[in-house]
Order: sequence, then C-alpha cells, then structure tokens
Amino acid sequence: MSHYPVAVFSKKPEEIGSLLSPFYEAVDGNSPYAVFQEDPQADEDDGMGRCGYWRNPNAKWDWWNMGGRWRGQLKLKEGKEGAYGSPPFMNENHPLDPKRCDQALVADCDFSPDSEAYAHALRQWEIQVEDAPLRDGEKALDHLRIYKPEYYIRQYGDKEYYAKRQSMFNPFAFLTAEGEWHEPGRMGWFGMDDSTVKTQKEYEGKFQRYLKQAGEQGLYITVVDCHI
Repeated sequence: MSHYPVAVFSKKPEEIGSLLSPFYEAVDGNSPYAVFQEDPQADEDDGMGRCGYWRNPNAKWDWWNMGGRWRGQLKLKEGKEGAYGSPPFMNENHPLDPKRCDQALVADCDFSPDSEAYAHALRQWEIQVEDAPLRDGEKALDHLRIYKPEYYIRQYGDKEYYAKRQSMFNPFAFLTAEGEWHEPGRMGWFGMDDSTVKTQKEYEGKFQRYLKQAGEQGLYITVVDCHI
C-alpha cells in the first residue's frame, strides 16, 4: 500500500477523471484496459473458459482524490485563484491557505524553489544520511528517520541534489493532457520506489519541459493523491 502525488494536466478541470481511468487497477473483462492472466490457482473465468483473472498491466491506482495528503502543494501567483480538493485523511480541519491550492491554471502557479525547504533539506540530509547529531532547539520528530541512508544515496546521489528536489514542486509522477503517464520508477510498498539518480534526473527534465509547454498552452494542473 502506498500513497503518492501525481500532477495531472488537462485542458479542462473536469477532465482529470477520464485521464486517470486507463490506469485503474480494478478491471474486469469488459474493460478496454484489461488483459487476461492465466493462473491455474485461480477460478475459471466464464467468458474465457480458462482459469485466471483480468488485470490492467498499466495499473497505477485503485483509488484517488484531489489534494488529500498533498493538499495545498500548488503555490499561486499573487492575485490568482485555484481550487481545493479533499483534506488529508483524518485531518478534516486542515487549514485552507488562499495562496495555495490543488488545482489551477499552470500559468497562475509559482513553481520557483522554496529557500526554506532547501535549507531544511540540507539539514535533513546531514542528520538522516551523515548521522549528524541534533543541534540545540532541533526536534527529533522533525528529522525522524524513515528510510535508510542507502535509500537516499541511491535515489539522490548527494546532499545538494536532494535539497534541490525537496525545494521544488516535485510530484512522483505526472499525466499529460494527451494521456501519457511519466514516472521515474515503479512505486512499491510504503512509498518506496525503484527510481535511481539517473531516472530521477531524466524524469525531472521531462517534467520541467512539459510544465513550460503546459503553461504556454493554457492547461490546468491538478495534484491528486493516488493510492496503489
């Protein structure tokens, strides 16, 4: 089980459901996205007359909602407006920041790096990866070690690149208005994925190029919380 953020680009705000539908995990024989997987341990499928089950080889989610755990990830330019989706799980009173949103025109969003997030990420790397001791005033909970140092090194390579990634708008995957799904690796259990420094940088380049194109074309961007 994993939750991860996906940036969905669309010509209209209401199109995100149809854009995500080809990547739905729970399919049956009537789905255009399903293939039959033979399995002697499974029940016999009435339509196929063989033992097995239907699956979507391109499955990326079993449910999703707009915002969710990544509510407020989009920073709006001054004077611009956007929309909010669902609050995070078990946090119905999550505050709404008028300077942020979950859906807006790409051109109305500010994607510049966050200097505070950059500084925090540098310190986080020192504690998580380099095993530096906490300084006076630092709270252990703010630097709780979730992954092993090897995981950070494999995915980011060094402290500077990690801080850069953490200070930018950085969805795990993005879905173009043309229906193309892009991600740096395959999402696994507990938010772990198999991306590498190389695939992260390749993905980052694709995302930044498409983000620029989307702004010029007047597309919308929506941040969704995908579960798989």
